[in-house]
Amino acid sequence: PNYGGLEFTGVNVCPRSSFVDYYLWWLKQQIEEYDIGGIYLDMTGATGCLNKYHGCGYEKDGEWRSTADLFALRNFYKRFYTFLKEEGENRGREFYVVQHSSIYANIPFVDHVFKGEGWASTDEKLYDNLTPTYFRAFENQRPITANYTFYPLVSQPKFRLAKKWATPGDL
Repeated sequence: PNYGGLEFTGVNVCPRSSFVDYYLWWLKQQIEEYDIGGIYLDMTGATGCLNKYHGCGYEKDGEWRSTADLFALRNFYKRFYTFLKEEGENRGREFYVVQHSSIYANIPFVDHVFKGEGWASTDEKLYDNLTPTYFRAFENQRPITANYTFYPLVSQPKFRLAKKWATPGDL
């Protein structure tokens, strides 16, 4: 899809599928071939899935409907995080997991969270709504994760114009 002039290609993958095993295999290949020391995850979350062959979906009124399994997502993150930490230990260094805007049950399995990008598209006048109370209630990650960075990119006006699709919603 095209979001305000920015092309984006992504694929939603169910964490209950065999993709989890494939992803961990692929990640090991990347570690061995490129000697990476961590990974950045973005746009992750439990997405709807209709595949009854791996336990998703349900029937209602004669129609098959999707389900989104937060526990399966959490289990994926747990396996992923444990795998990376063990690989790092085996190689004598620590691997690092960085997540963008993590708001799900995966937060215990992330080393650092970045949040605030949605404010990059906000009209400067709306920053009046980013009060300390609003920040503590909706943007602050401190209660649920050890390390996080809030960066609204307010100094990049052209970036804001290109990201009109990323508004923080009704304040």
